[in-house]
Amino acid sequence: GALTAILVSPTTIYEVMLAKAIIGFVLAVVAGIVTLLLNGAFPRDPLPILVVFVFAGVMVTEMGLITGTLIKNTTALFTIWKSTAWVLMLPVVGFIWSGFPRFIGMLSPTYWFMKPTWDIAIEGKGLGDVWFELAIAVVFIVALVPAMWMAGRHAARTIGQG
Repeated sequence: GALTAILVSPTTIYEVMLAKAIIGFVLAVVAGIVTLLLNGAFPRDPLPILVVFVFAGVMVTEMGLITGTLIKNTTALFTIWKSTAWVLMLPVVGFIWSGFPRFIGMLSPTYWFMKPTWDIAIEGKGLGDVWFELAIAVVFIVALVPAMWMAGRHAARTIGQG
């Protein structure tokens, strides 16, 4: 496939993953900023929301690298996305319908980024108010590192680089 074609050059799988990570991270952070700007919800003090977006960007980049490295074709990617995306989207329900039990959304890793985003952008809170949620978000980020590393090792073995 395309990855094998790229790797005909002296580029390693890890360099390709790093390039994809940088692009994915930048797109994730910019998408968050643009979304808040378009909705008139970007806070006056940008630092707290940027910190949240950096953490969220790291997590979604990790998830993208894991899935992008392990899934071999777009049909499988869309199948997995359609069957599992609800886990990532579940916290939104608690913010849209206040009567929905919020603890259900807390089971999703995205809750720990959505809640600080909501608190900072909508409620006007600061980093001191959302540190607990961000600490849990960091746990998710750290927990994905071994899976990302294993996905990279698998890809390297698959294409004969490891």
